[in-house]
Amino acid sequence: QPLSAIRYYLHNAEKLLERGKTQTHKENLSKIENLIERMAKMINHLKTFARVHPDRLEPINGIESIEEAIELLDEKVERKEVSIFANLQSAPIMAYADNSRLEQVLVNVLSNGIDAAIQTSAGKGELNISVEQVNEGVAIVVCDNGAGISVDPPETVFYPFYTTKEVGRGLGLGLSIAYNIVKGFGGRMIATNPEVGGACFTVILQKVEDDLQ
Repeated sequence: QPLSAIRYYLHNAEKLLERGKTQTHKENLSKIENLIERMAKMINHLKTFARVHPDRLEPINGIESIEEAIELLDEKVERKEVSIFANLQSAPIMAYADNSRLEQVLVNVLSNGIDAAIQTSAGKGELNISVEQVNEGVAIVVCDNGAGISVDPPETVFYPFYTTKEVGRGLGLGLSIAYNIVKGFGGRMIATNPEVGGACFTVILQKVEDDLQ
């Protein structure tokens, strides 16, 4: 799409200059610049998606990871007027992951949840977050009060280039990259539509056994 648009603007460039429509030409040049920036972002996403990361797993505290991700999104939370309810215990919950890549996953999931959360008659959009030990490992759960996942099965949202956002606002790679990062940790991601409404994304990581903490 960006390439087609750039070709269109360049095709009209000579005609606009011949007709003396320099202002329209300048506006089109600005549009071309924005399209090139969009393409650069898309290529960077693709490079991240294709890159094979070496295993650098270490014990990390799931509580701290989610708190750090929330802090990184403070400005967006305030701008979108979303209330975040984090049900986090004080005791560490240890799991195996690469801290920087887990942060990338959590920021993506939280950011999508903030975008999906909607204001209701009862107040602001809401995001509920919890971290707990489950039989499979450590589960980080992020739920919003939005419209829910519109595709069936919900796991379709993890497919590359699938997006529900309007054109130009999403590449459809964020959740796919997050899914593969978690898979590289030996964990998994789950997308569900709970009965109460909204959507939930669960990141399950391998837990660190008590005698190794």
